[in-house]
Amino acid sequence: MGRDTRRRHAGRLAVLACLALPATAHAAPPPSGVVDRTETPWTSQAGADVPRWTGVTQSLVRLKAPLDARYPRHPEACDWLSYLRWRDADGPADARDAEAVYVAMPGIFEGAAGFDIFARNVVSQAARSGHHVEVWGLDRRSNCLEDRTGIEGAKAARDARVALDYYYAGKEIAGRRFEDFHGDTTGTFAIDLHAKDDFQRQLGLEQTLRDYYAVIADGFPDPAQRRRKVVCGGHSLGGILTGLFAAWDFDGRRATTDDAGVAQCAGFLSVDTFAVSRADRAVVPALTGITSQLAQLQPGMPPYLSLPVINPEVMAVLTGAAGHAYWEGGRESSLPREIPRTRRVAEALRILFSRDLAAYRRGGRPDLTDLRVTSEAIFGLMLDDNSYNFSGIAQVSMGYPAGGPLAPKSFPLPNDAARIPGLNLLAGNLLGVGRLVVPTAARTPDGGGPLYGWRTLGDVPTNRVTNPSRESADLRQVARAFFEPPDDFLEYYFPSKLAYESMTALLGVRPGALGRHLLWDDAAFSWRGLNLIAGEGPARAAGGIVRRPGRSVLIPFAKHLDPLTAAPVQADGREDRSMVEATNFLLSFRAGA
Repeated sequence: MGRDTRRRHAGRLAVLACLALPATAHAAPPPSGVVDRTETPWTSQAGADVPRWTGVTQSLVRLKAPLDARYPRHPEACDWLSYLRWRDADGPADARDAEAVYVAMPGIFEGAAGFDIFARNVVSQAARSGHHVEVWGLDRRSNCLEDRTGIEGAKAARDARVALDYYYAGKEIAGRRFEDFHGDTTGTFAIDLHAKDDFQRQLGLEQTLRDYYAVIADGFPDPAQRRRKVVCGGHSLGGILTGLFAAWDFDGRRATTDDAGVAQCAGFLSVDTFAVSRADRAVVPALTGITSQLAQLQPGMPPYLSLPVINPEVMAVLTGAAGHAYWEGGRESSLPREIPRTRRVAEALRILFSRDLAAYRRGGRPDLTDLRVTSEAIFGLMLDDNSYNFSGIAQVSMGYPAGGPLAPKSFPLPNDAARIPGLNLLAGNLLGVGRLVVPTAARTPDGGGPLYGWRTLGDVPTNRVTNPSRESADLRQVARAFFEPPDDFLEYYFPSKLAYESMTALLGVRPGALGRHLLWDDAAFSWRGLNLIAGEGPARAAGGIVRRPGRSVLIPFAKHLDPLTAAPVQADGREDRSMVEATNFLLSFRAGA
């Protein structure tokens, strides 16, 4: 590192201090609130599947950080925070001795395990050159509402039916019976309500950022060490939350600087997002009026978000299907006929498998329950970017269906609508409508018919829909990441207050605590930053209206989740670029770099 670069980084706090008037006073950073800590290793099959991951070790870290009097009624489990920690087995056991630690905030509807593949890629890539970095995937406090008993029972039995029986058929596991999905049963497009979760209505931006601080401060009690080694960031909404964390002043006093969020980080690594604290000023005036009106509705919002194909019931089925895909591989599955046909699950299948509007009107048939499919094809058809048609933020490029006839899918928008002028952002990045296909051959009355399977990575065909260069993930490893870690890949109960406050704060509407604490807009721009941008994701589309700190790297053909799920070696033999860029960025913070 040259003299000018060293001078710039040595002066980062000075730059931050200059943002305040006056900037001579300093305050001790706020206490983390953590009163207990446990760390438990967990067993993974990842190293057995991918040799370069053999040296990566993983553990679940839990921190007891009790909620205060503002949350009078809440489960005891919600007094704990947790994160998944990935590190090199040959590296230091104490994170403070690592060369850099990436503390990663998940996106919307995403849990800590969303970083599993990315973390293994980065940790192993650094180890291959003799260096030791760590990745911590955060699990937001709202995940305390999830009941993983069924998933853990299915893992022990290596049978997805155990989970389905627990969540849907009233079967007990170890004397425990599932209560419910904390949701109502009215209206296909309803947002769920549940009285006992009223406390979650208060889980907004302030608590989330304080929890973020608590994790960092517990792992690195010395603020000076944080500013040398801790790289903050996240994926999707997690990057936006990181930008807001950078802008947050924890004691609410501009005259002090040591407690500011930006002073807790050495740099910022964002994955298909942007780590800034406010949108470009050119768009704020046009949107401020709208968000001000929405502010009047916020007190009446339900506790968590739920959508037709993204809701707790469907997430439970998808997680079970992931385990089934991993355990059963390419064998024909009877699971489709055993999937519970609850209102929400049936509606999700209807949306996912409807070829067109006419098919949707007649019930979406043939849907998954009508097909002969392998266990891998079940999971693939429910999540892959060539078949999943509800939201571009939930697609993974992990292969292509095979074994039977396919037809273009033109529901809910025309096939390949992303290429229609004016629909590029909405259709391609938000609704996820590209060149999609759907199986059309149902099982015959005698149980015959084509068997739909799955082709992944180098086995992907070249046709007008896809080719090997457009497919980056190994379905088997994505499936493993969905069910194996002790924290979820998915976030079943995403607080609506957090979604609302993070978006309106970004646009400049900041009532109450947000106005008192979001004092350091654009502070992240005085730090080093790296942005991994999916070539076909929403962050690229938003590039004209937001600013990003540091350097941006475009990942061609990638969908929103692909930088997190990509295999370390792609079909053409090249190493995944997101892995290489992220690793090099983390190693740039090692001593002397």
